[in-house]
Amino acid sequence: MSTSLSELRRVFEAATTNVDKVSFTITALPAAVEDLVAMLTAARAAGHNSGAALRRVELPARTAQSFGTNFHDVAVSHAEGVDVLRLFFSRENVELDAAA
Repeated sequence: MSTSLSELRRVFEAATTNVDKVSFTITALPAAVEDLVAMLTAARAAGHNSGAALRRVELPARTAQSFGTNFHDVAVSHAEGVDVLRLFFSRENVELDAAA
């Protein structure tokens, strides 16, 4: 991973502060599962700190299968037809949709 986890966490926190909902599409996934878990953990922590929690994660189908349907308290599904990671953040009681 070219970006440090602390830098990534700062980006997530800055982008999720003072918004109702926001999503990220990441097109360069970490090669190692451990790096992906670390990225998801950083995103989850950043969302809790900013108040717009990580609510849903979409992963490539081959990767999503290894995570099951949840990553801690976050719903995990596969991103249909694409090889990307999508992270959806929202505040409590804000409805998520694909165009967050």
